[in-house]
Amino acid sequence: MQPKLVVAYSYIAQKTFEKRMAPYAGQFEREGFFVYQNARFYSDGRIEGDGRIFDLNKARFEPFRMSVKQDGWFGPKLSLKLHIDQDVIRALFDFILKNPTNPVNFVEANRRMEQEQNRGSQLLEDVVALMAKISSVDGHIDPREVTVVKEFLRNGFQLDDGGIRRAISVFNNAKESPQPFEFHAHRLRRNWGSDIPFCTNVLDALFLIASADQRLSAEEELLLNQAESILGTRGPAFSKYREERDKEQERRQKSKGSRKQKSEEEHLWVLGLSHGATPQEIKSVYRRLVMHFHPDRVQQLQPRFREEAEQRMKEINEAYGYLKKLHGF
Repeated sequence: MQPKLVVAYSYIAQKTFEKRMAPYAGQFEREGFFVYQNARFYSDGRIEGDGRIFDLNKARFEPFRMSVKQDGWFGPKLSLKLHIDQDVIRALFDFILKNPTNPVNFVEANRRMEQEQNRGSQLLEDVVALMAKISSVDGHIDPREVTVVKEFLRNGFQLDDGGIRRAISVFNNAKESPQPFEFHAHRLRRNWGSDIPFCTNVLDALFLIASADQRLSAEEELLLNQAESILGTRGPAFSKYREERDKEQERRQKSKGSRKQKSEEEHLWVLGLSHGATPQEIKSVYRRLVMHFHPDRVQQLQPRFREEAEQRMKEINEAYGYLKKLHGF
């Protein structure tokens, strides 16, 4: 095991090297060349200096100096001092000599690579934001939901502990972000909608997060419907849940028999509450549900989801009216 001082020195040296490299590398990637001491060094090995063209392959290196001749011993010569950033410049020279590339192709390749990196970063940001929104939509985040999030990040994105910590930071910021759930879903569809298996996995992950606390609130269900509608596919786990829920509703209807009204427990079940809920809890949940099932929120859904949301809102209003009258608030 290396002494702590050695580890610290190595870390500082690496970060210092990266900081000094950044200006040269940035220009190199954007323009296909970088400037050092009024000379331009191109990605194909050309050097422009003193109004002439030289070849980096013919350069000679001495301590703190580089020289290159053109057209033999008596031709023009370019000589540069390497006192400043010598290690950085030598590293760039080494890269060029090992990877000579037309500057136009070099810039285009870097542009495409940057786009892919941004696309990948945006993918993680959008998926994590969707997870954060659905975890917090019912007013609290259950630790079991966070566990599912971490498992998906570790297995789905192959993130290490450091990557997961950064993703959780994105998760925490997204909870309070003004960007709505549908913003991230639309961007995910735009960039990755053609990858149906991946989108299906995201939908299943969202359902697992929403149901991690053993219940699915109306707000969570609405967001799952939105996700399916926007991504243009269905999540198998959520579809199975809907089928089972519909069977449960049918069973409750049959068990009600000839009764004209539902029981208090059944009305509480519609709101996602259990027996013993206080009037304050009932009012708080109702206000939250009304906000999430507002017509402006559901008009973008596919017709079948919109009709389902409208029917859900009727049931919510009926349940709230009953409980309000029952408890006298």
